[in-house]
Amino acid sequence: MLQMKKISEFINAIKARQGKKTLGKALSVSALNQVVSSGTNFALGIYLVRMLPPDEFGLYGIGFAISLFYFGIGNALFLTQMVVNMPDRAPEDRVPYAGRMFLLVALFCTVTLLLFTLLLAVGGFIWESVVRHAEFASAIMMASVTYLFKDFFIRHAYNIRRETWALSIHGAIACTMAILLWLQHWFVTSFSVETALWIYAMAQVSGAILGYLLAKLPVVGHQMSVLFGDLRESWHGGKWASITNLVYFARTQAHTIVVVFLLGPIEVAKLNATRLLVTPATMLTPALSQVAMPSLASVRGQDERRLMALGRLVTFVLLVVLLLYSAILMGGYNFIVNTVLGDNYPDLFVITALWCLYTCLLAVRNCVEMIGQALKEFRRLSDANTFSAFISLAATYWLTLLYGLPGALIGLAIGEIVLIILVYRFVVGSKA
Repeated sequence: MLQMKKISEFINAIKARQGKKTLGKALSVSALNQVVSSGTNFALGIYLVRMLPPDEFGLYGIGFAISLFYFGIGNALFLTQMVVNMPDRAPEDRVPYAGRMFLLVALFCTVTLLLFTLLLAVGGFIWESVVRHAEFASAIMMASVTYLFKDFFIRHAYNIRRETWALSIHGAIACTMAILLWLQHWFVTSFSVETALWIYAMAQVSGAILGYLLAKLPVVGHQMSVLFGDLRESWHGGKWASITNLVYFARTQAHTIVVVFLLGPIEVAKLNATRLLVTPATMLTPALSQVAMPSLASVRGQDERRLMALGRLVTFVLLVVLLLYSAILMGGYNFIVNTVLGDNYPDLFVITALWCLYTCLLAVRNCVEMIGQALKEFRRLSDANTFSAFISLAATYWLTLLYGLPGALIGLAIGEIVLIILVYRFVVGSKA
């Protein structure tokens, strides 16, 4: 019996070691994937901040924010639900389930495009301004839909532990974007915000196509009753997550919403330009979240102490990295700003410091919300986000009137602090 116990312990030790190696590999690939993904967006941002005048760069920021809002709705309704519901599926049903979720995403995007086309056609007869901004609106819509399609395959890749697929998808996007920007630079004389958004959308298309070819999801032969059952299940959690996304957008984009109305697109450009400086530090946040989220969901209901410990570990790692980066950025501020942004955005030291503070708060908030999502506490998350969104919008509006751009970011930070307290107190703390 003693020998059998020792053999069993030895086998368990080997499995644990293999599990650690698997997790380490997943984290390494995910980190590299995030470097490619965020690095591509960062490089595009640097290119645009130098190629576009501040007013058009501000419009690009507004268009990109709208795309993120649309993606957030689709992510809340379908992608997040797919991740948290996948562990409840029988092993043989997980790939067909992903195929059905893809069909629901495709239907959602198709309905969106049809409604957008109808509104554009009707609005063009009523308001001349709709015709004048039709190209800009169309570019935003295509960027929104293609980003959601692409990210479906990213989430699916992490869901089935195929992190290298996600790396390949983002590699294809990076290559496509580089080629399109090169072609534009040499063969197209004019460059506008619409061109930038179309290039971004076409790059997302290349990633979505590669993701579809890699995943080989079954998209035909599904019973309608099963498909509608998946839709009802997604709506059950997704309706609250969608409300969360609505107020999330209001909270995280409060600076854009308030500044564009009170100060104009050029001030939005200043905010987005300085945010580029902290972008490299935030690359690790989605990387760890993508790997940790399926693991958190898989241990839900089995060992909540382990779930909390993993969440705390992710938070600690992110904070250490972000604090170190912030110290380096602020220490070499003048050299870095002149090298990255050029001469169009001077005297923004305070704005950059506030972005560093906000980024650290964002890491903490992402981690506590990720735990809440894994626990399927979507309604409580929705309530917490709603309250903090009102606080963020009110604080941002009031402080922007008083202090201009710095006030906008202080209001944004206040909203994050309130949300962290609420989520930890009523969602995470109640389970600890």
